[in-house]
Amino acid sequence: EVDSGDLVRFVIIAENTGDANNGAFDITIREDAIPAGYQIPTGGINLRVVNGAGDTLAVDNANPEADLFTTGITLTDNGTTGALTASSATSGENIVIITYDLEVADIAEASQEISSEAYLTNYTNVDNGVNFLTTDLSDDATTTIAASQISKDFVSGSEGAANESEVVIGEVVTYQVVI
Repeated sequence: EVDSGDLVRFVIIAENTGDANNGAFDITIREDAIPAGYQIPTGGINLRVVNGAGDTLAVDNANPEADLFTTGITLTDNGTTGALTASSATSGENIVIITYDLEVADIAEASQEISSEAYLTNYTNVDNGVNFLTTDLSDDATTTIAASQISKDFVSGSEGAANESEVVIGEVVTYQVVI
């Protein structure tokens, strides 16, 4: 559970399970519009795009932080090889990991569930080839805003009561309410 002002890190992972010799090309991934209940943090979304080996992957977009939530970001192919290699059980170079941060906005309500969905919108096995997808592939995630916590604690009684069970009729009691 998160609360207003918290930063939430989102992670999108896509794996090339294909075996084309030159890997996967023209890979485009996008996220929903920024979900209601979230906002862009003051310092930006801290966008990071790496492969499963931890190497930074370049993107073709001039403004990837904005494009992620609209047209999507396209991984930069490496000439005759795609941005992701053919399927590999060990190298990690066939996996893309996209991370970014959003801040829980003040408008988020206690116990509210906020959903977000990521989409793979394009990929092919040759540079500028025909998109293999007839419909986008997607996956969603949900964040739950923390429930309100309220407590009332006995502080003192005007006639010397040490706890609530010792209070007598007419005594003034002081409580502390914590929200």
